[in-house]
Amino acid sequence: MGRLAALAPWYMLIQGLACVAWWAIVLVAPARRDWFTAPGAPDTTLFAFWFPDLVFLVVGSPLVAFGLWRARPWARKALLFVAGGVTYASLYCIFLTIHTGGAWGASVAMVPALFGTLACVAATR
Repeated sequence: MGRLAALAPWYMLIQGLACVAWWAIVLVAPARRDWFTAPGAPDTTLFAFWFPDLVFLVVGSPLVAFGLWRARPWARKALLFVAGGVTYASLYCIFLTIHTGGAWGASVAMVPALFGTLACVAATR
């Protein structure tokens, strides 16, 4: 396993934990939710992401980390599954920011997640 591939499971674990921390902040600091939503949008537009985040990031990322550490044959497929979810969410956030001029926090959070996850995909070929 190459040097970057060795970092991939660590990145995926940290990404899953970061998503848990992000949701904790969003739940306990309602005043910060407007950083992640379009101007004037209700909180429900943000909370619509809780289940996909749970599947792809909170559960998926650490599962990928485990699979990569253990060299499980399904780990690469799971990584591609997570990468698809992260890519979709990232593009949504970026274009929400472009379209509305708001939700900057969402784009700032998702762009590094996008590039980090895609780097893991590239490193684990």
